[in-house]
Amino acid sequence: MPVRSFDPKHQKTPFGSIVRIERSVRWQRCFHQRHIPTHIPEGMLWTVLWEQSLALCYLQTGINASRFASEGKPIRRRREGWEAILHRDVKPANIFLTTRDQENQYPTTVLGDFGCSVMVRDRVSSVMTAWTKPFAAPEEPRYTEMSDVYSLALSVHCMAIVRDMPDERREVRKANPAPGYSCVLNDLLARCLSTRPGDRPDVGYLPYLVLRE
Repeated sequence: MPVRSFDPKHQKTPFGSIVRIERSVRWQRCFHQRHIPTHIPEGMLWTVLWEQSLALCYLQTGINASRFASEGKPIRRRREGWEAILHRDVKPANIFLTTRDQENQYPTTVLGDFGCSVMVRDRVSSVMTAWTKPFAAPEEPRYTEMSDVYSLALSVHCMAIVRDMPDERREVRKANPAPGYSCVLNDLLARCLSTRPGDRPDVGYLPYLVLRE
C-alpha cells in the first residue's frame, strides 16, 4: 500500500485539502483572471478518484489494489486477519494535498482525519451521526461498506462544480455529477452515487473501474 494514499495519524499536510483548490478557482472566477483556468482540470478529478479509491480499498481489504487494477483484476477478498475499516467522513476537507512527484502532472492526495472511523465489526454499536451530513450516503444512519464510495463520489462532484458542499438536489447531481466534464467521468460518478448501496461499485472494484476508464 502506498503510504501516500492515506494518513492514519490525522496529520494535515502543509498544502491543505482539495477545498483549497476549489476556493482558488472560485476566487479566479470572481476576479475574472482570464489567463488562469476557472475550472479544475479533469485529470485532477481522475487523480483524486484513483488515489482515494486505492485508500478506501486498502482500509476495507488491507490490499494494495494498484497492481491488481493495472492487471485488470478487481479485489475480491480481504487480507487474512485484516480488520476492515470504514472511514465514514470522506469529504473534500479530509482529502489533503501533498507535493507532486516527478511522474505525475497533479499533486498527490491523501485521505486523512480518521476521527469518525470504525471497524466494520463495531459499526452497529458506534455513534452513527458523527459524519458530515451533506456527504452522508442515503442509507444513513445505517452505514455500509458502500457508503464511503458514495461520499468519495460526492467529493469529486464538489470539485467539478467548484463548491465546498454538494448540490442539495440529489437527483440533479446524480444525473449530471460533473457538468462540463467527460461522459465517462459522469457515468462512473453516477454509478457511485446510486441510491441503493448494492448498485454502487464496491471498494475492491472501484480502482479497477477508474484505471480502466
